Amino acid sequence: MRSKKNPVINLLSGIVMILALFLGACDSDDVTGPVEARNPPPVTDNTNNSTWTISVTANPAEFDLNAGSGTAQILVSARRSDNNQIVAPGTTALLSTTNGTLTTNDGQAGNSVPIVFDEAGQSRATLVTGTVAFDTTIIVRAQIESSFGSARIQMIDVQAAPFQVSSVSPSVGPPSGGTTLIISGSGFVSPARVLLTGSFGTLVAENTNVQSSTRITARTPAINLASGQNAAATVTVENGFDENGNPTATDSLASAFTYTRSTQGTTTLKLISISPTQGPNEGGTQVTVRGEGFGNEAQVYFTNGPLIEATVLSITPTRMEVITPSATGPNAPNANSRVSLIVRDPTSGQQATLSGAFQYGGAGGQMFISSIRPNEGEYLGGDEVTIFGQGFEEPVAVEAGALAQQVVSVSGTEILFRTVGANIGCSNQSGTTRVVNLETNETTTGPAFTYRPVRPQVLGFLGENTGVAGDIRTIVGVGRGYAVGFDPPIRVTFNGLPAGIQSIGGAFGEEITVTVPAYTGGFTTAECAAGVAFVNVQVTNLNTGCSNTLSNAFGYFPTGDACTAGGGGGGGGGGGGGLVGVSLGLPTAQAGSLGPYTFTVAPLGGDAAIVESSIAWWFDNEGPGLAPAQDLDTFFGTHTFTSFDTFTIYVRCTNEDGESCGGDALFTITP
Repeated sequence: MRSKKNPVINLLSGIVMILALFLGACDSDDVTGPVEARNPPPVTDNTNNSTWTISVTANPAEFDLNAGSGTAQILVSARRSDNNQIVAPGTTALLSTTNGTLTTNDGQAGNSVPIVFDEAGQSRATLVTGTVAFDTTIIVRAQIESSFGSARIQMIDVQAAPFQVSSVSPSVGPPSGGTTLIISGSGFVSPARVLLTGSFGTLVAENTNVQSSTRITARTPAINLASGQNAAATVTVENGFDENGNPTATDSLASAFTYTRSTQGTTTLKLISISPTQGPNEGGTQVTVRGEGFGNEAQVYFTNGPLIEATVLSITPTRMEVITPSATGPNAPNANSRVSLIVRDPTSGQQATLSGAFQYGGAGGQMFISSIRPNEGEYLGGDEVTIFGQGFEEPVAVEAGALAQQVVSVSGTEILFRTVGANIGCSNQSGTTRVVNLETNETTTGPAFTYRPVRPQVLGFLGENTGVAGDIRTIVGVGRGYAVGFDPPIRVTFNGLPAGIQSIGGAFGEEITVTVPAYTGGFTTAECAAGVAFVNVQVTNLNTGCSNTLSNAFGYFPTGDACTAGGGGGGGGGGGGGLVGVSLGLPTAQAGSLGPYTFTVAPLGGDAAIVESSIAWWFDNEGPGLAPAQDLDTFFGTHTFTSFDTFTIYVRCTNEDGESCGGDALFTITP
């Protein structure tokens, strides 16, 4: 079903037209005055409602976040999905960015601007990014009616990765030149220069292209080489040119490439199969080509007439991994067509063809999924995921990670959905991505999407990691993603005893401020001598049950007579100089349920007997639920109850000297 105009918008448009006619008929002294025209929403050529294949490219596709900002040239092209015709001249679309300012050729600027397509079905704009604090992806999106296309610009920390050349592939090629080198490393920025140095001198490689901070492609220049000879070459990459054209960064790999007139035997070049056999017009599909006699300098083309070269990722004598070129813009002859695969070996001069090997677009409108990005997200949901493929038409239903998802937008080649939350416990949950057309019931499946739980990571304490019960201390850690902290609701325990949560803060929620609970053990002779006893600290995410423990993270100081004669080495019993107090065990019911909840009260030991005690359930919206005095037979032991609301448990006691038993013990939980 093709996208339709909203009937409400049509009605409002009619009302606006009537008002315009009415105002135009008024006398010049009408106090109402003229109505200012508003910027219209994106429209097409007004022929009829269509779905569009929209291509958006950004050059460059990476920025160094340390530079503060960056500039990219944005190119947008569009074709109708049903007949592959380019968009009519004068058609407008809406171009937006998640960061920075877009400026069109006619001077309009903002984070969302209208663009106009030219005679070639293209439109251009300039993006100047704003400052970002950490690695992120900027999305530039174009919209015509309900169809979308987007480009991604990665902000990377170039300073974090050293500038270096780590490998060059392939390692051999003919003296005639033309071999495409794939140079891998780190810290690459555009522009770059690639040099080959050997017995033939130093030559500059041709068609150098910085594809990312870790990958450069270039073509080898030709040299003179006698029959049967080889010439080893050092490959050098130069980066960061100053105003005089001198590089500020240089790295080389000795003997990384060898010119040779020899071939890889007499094996005949042969093509056997290609997988997958179809992909979207936007290109980018990784394809495995199987055959025989593949040389290291093999070149791959997808053709329905003109030769359109693919990007070669890796080569063995019997297998190649390549990335399909786009079938848009100048490559449009391949769009929505079954094309042939051609492999050429410039060393041996051989060529092989696999006719009708690959289908661009959906064959006969068939729906398929080529990839999804990203392919994982947090159990909390809210992540935006793009499904790439062909033949998508509204209305559709999407399932991913074994859950039905929220569809945001649909075009012929992309579906954008927002993940829902998942109750997955402390383990990953994966499921095949499935798209169903709700009108035709046509179904297609694609790669799996995986939900990840929150796994807290305790790093340590901010400031002091020693003290006594009642002290306020701050725990530092991360819980999910980059620099994001502990996700509530959480539980913190010291040696198994829950601490009171004061707050969760920090720039990214990475700090938990707690009240240190009572120390539940006695002090050994060694601990008394050292003046401190260290215990484990554990943080648990109550939604997932995931926990992390930092061993011997907090040290308790002895208080009172804990380390006087008869005091050291005690603990847990009914006397012997230990602290007088109570221990509150942890509720056993899973947060999010009504219970039943259980907790345990036990003596910590002390010289003065407990003579009065009470336990109270305090419900946040109702006040005390139960606060009777408890005799000692029922005060100690396990208590069970249910709850429909957030509650706090108070345990209170008084010893025979009239002193409080170390203060109230508290525990708060939200069902």
